[in-house]
Amino acid sequence: MAAMRVFFDSSALVKRYVREAGTDAVRRWCDQATEIVLSGIALPELVSSFCRLQREAKNQPAHEGRF
Repeated sequence: MAAMRVFFDSSALVKRYVREAGTDAVRRWCDQATEIVLSGIALPELVSSFCRLQREAKNQPAHEGRF
C-alpha cells in the first residue's frame, strides 16, 4: 500500500468526532491514511470546538468515547 498523508484543518478533523455533513468522508480518509497531519493550532481549536459543542449540548460523537 502506498503511503497516504492526509492534512486536516480543525474544521475538517472535528467531523471525525462529531456527526455532521462530511463525517463519513473524513472517517474514510482517516482509515486509509498512513499519516494524519495537523497544523500547530489545530489542537487548541479542536478543544475549543468540543467545549463549545458541549456547552451547546450539540455533541453527537461519531466515535463514542473517543473525544
